[in-house]
Amino acid sequence: METKYFNKLESGKIYPFIKTDPFYAAQAYEDYLERYPNDYYVYIQYIHTLNIIGKTKEALEVLEQVKASSSNNEHFLQAKDRVKVFNQMSALKKLEILANEEKYEESYQFYLDNFEDLKEYNLAAYLLYCQKKFGNLENYDFEEAGYLTRQITNYSDKEFLSHTEKHLSDCNNEPNDNLFVSGFPIKKIFKALKEIIPSDKRLYETLFADKYVFKYSECGREKNKIQDYFIVIAFRGSNELITMCPSANCQNLPYTDLNYLNHESEQKTKTLSQIEKFNRRYKRN
Repeated sequence: METKYFNKLESGKIYPFIKTDPFYAAQAYEDYLERYPNDYYVYIQYIHTLNIIGKTKEALEVLEQVKASSSNNEHFLQAKDRVKVFNQMSALKKLEILANEEKYEESYQFYLDNFEDLKEYNLAAYLLYCQKKFGNLENYDFEEAGYLTRQITNYSDKEFLSHTEKHLSDCNNEPNDNLFVSGFPIKKIFKALKEIIPSDKRLYETLFADKYVFKYSECGREKNKIQDYFIVIAFRGSNELITMCPSANCQNLPYTDLNYLNHESEQKTKTLSQIEKFNRRYKRN
């Protein structure tokens, strides 16, 4: 039922587009909030969407506006539980903004100053990333470190490629919903990625990682359906890659077309085929 405060059905229809078309989602949320300016929870989703598409300045302006508005709304302030959740989400959005701006010391201090609001979120990896950025890892114990921790503290291309094997049909024997097709030219693709990334075609996927989308026809499967795109996650503003896999629903995201690499392979195969025909004709080995 529609009220003057919110429309859960309408806002719920927008939410999935944050992943599949965040630019559309941002505009849809803006239109929605013109009609429901007191739906403070949706403001949080809108701010999150702005952060994803890199509109950090706008995200900060909206956050400051909604915090000021909510603090003067007596009806909203009476719901203590809702206020608590709103404050927690607002703190996380502010941390996202600082992370997008790569203000590592400031965001680390912000976490400490707002620990009560942020303690429910799993931010260990980001805090470690911040410490790495401002050189404060001397006392950290890495003996039992997992893959992500090792890559944060001591990045290795070799370890990335080893980690990626779980998404390669030629290397993986375990069940996996995201697999590249057999023969996927990982070494050639990896070389191209290292030259292309970082680029402006990124989405701010997490507090410390960027998401890139690449088109490569019939590159793999997600949940047993053939896909023409794959995603790459890299550490913020760098070409230090974390993971990559085929992905669905990428056609409305900014992407780089790598099909020229596929065509190069096809052309090479055709050329070799002509040479083979020549060799057979004249009985050459």
